[in-house]
Amino acid sequence: MANNDKKKNKQTDQSKPQQSSQPAMPAPAMEGRHWTEWVAFVLSLIALVVAGLSAYYSWQQAGAAKEQTELAKQTLLRATGRIAPALDVIDATSNEQLVAKSSFVGTLPLLKTFDDLARLHPQIVVKNSGKEPIESVRVECRFRHGAIDARDVPLADMQLPGGLVSPWVFSDCERDEYSLSKPLPPGQYAIIPIGKLAMPLMLQSHNPKLKDREHLIGFELTCYARLVGAPNWETSNQGMASLKFSWIPSGFPEAKCREYMASRPIPEIVETYDESKARKPSER
Repeated sequence: MANNDKKKNKQTDQSKPQQSSQPAMPAPAMEGRHWTEWVAFVLSLIALVVAGLSAYYSWQQAGAAKEQTELAKQTLLRATGRIAPALDVIDATSNEQLVAKSSFVGTLPLLKTFDDLARLHPQIVVKNSGKEPIESVRVECRFRHGAIDARDVPLADMQLPGGLVSPWVFSDCERDEYSLSKPLPPGQYAIIPIGKLAMPLMLQSHNPKLKDREHLIGFELTCYARLVGAPNWETSNQGMASLKFSWIPSGFPEAKCREYMASRPIPEIVETYDESKARKPSER
């Protein structure tokens, strides 16, 4: 009887399904769904980055197009002269303390030799008071008056061929265009040497018969400016300056003067200038 029970229990155990000891594997459908979600997320992120870059590029292109339009507009306005430079004559300077005083007109500097002109070193100071850079500056030097110390000199010695009384000039104006080392920015100054402009008028106005006597000469200086990209010249805002001195022609060899006139002085551009020490327009 006991043996029959054991056999029965054994058969019952064999009829039950056996449990596996290995872990259950995920279903293939569930694994595929997870990969699909990750790919969709990555693609969405890439699309978002591309959209952002595209928007940034469009914004940059719009900004560049706006700048190009504004630049073309400014260029057109300059070319048609609708934007004018603003150039102020600030000062007219010279080193009068380095040369002697005239015995003919005591308040004026006396240039006995060519080296005295180099010591005097007359200059004019201009300022860009506008909003546009200035490409070049033109200075016009015009002969205004002259005199010769002819005390105790016969009138015949004062006359030149043709019966004209000296001093006089064939051409009463000299001008020169100064190419700046860089465009003159708004608010900055240019210091321009002007001795070269005076030299041709000096040589014209002197009397060869009185080359050892003092010759008084006076000039009027006018400045013009041209903007970058503009074809036209505009005069300065604050009027003119003047240059006066006395000189003795015998101390100025013609060859040295011709060499000086062929030189090309370069204006100096400075960021600051003490305008409080500048002479008033009426004193220039």
